[in-house]
Amino acid sequence: GGKLEIRKINSLQELVRDWNLLINCSGWEAKTLVADDQVYPARGQTEIVTSFSPLNHLTSFNISSVGAYGIFRPESKSWVFGSTYDRDNSNANPLLSSHREILKKIAPFVPEIDKLQMFSKVGIRCGRG
Repeated sequence: GGKLEIRKINSLQELVRDWNLLINCSGWEAKTLVADDQVYPARGQTEIVTSFSPLNHLTSFNISSVGAYGIFRPESKSWVFGSTYDRDNSNANPLLSSHREILKKIAPFVPEIDKLQMFSKVGIRCGRG
């Protein structure tokens, strides 16, 4: 019974009179949509390793003291290693400096990390505060 409508709006107030339920998925651009100056973009980069069987018996690991993690994806037999958190940065391009930062964090736990084939992924998420 729902309806999906895609259109450009400048304020959620444009929709309030027409809809009973609104789902705001605007991410960091909510800053302008809802006029919230506390919202900021946060750039995160991860490194994807397509094959690394020595760790495939694990599902994931998290070393919060250094801000490093690894997540195994069994369907693709790949690993996601990360991450970075760059406040007020909306650059969606992979950066060599971020790549090196991730490898430095992961290396004590996965010493062969610098020899593995990988590619970078970048996402921009929303922060507030």
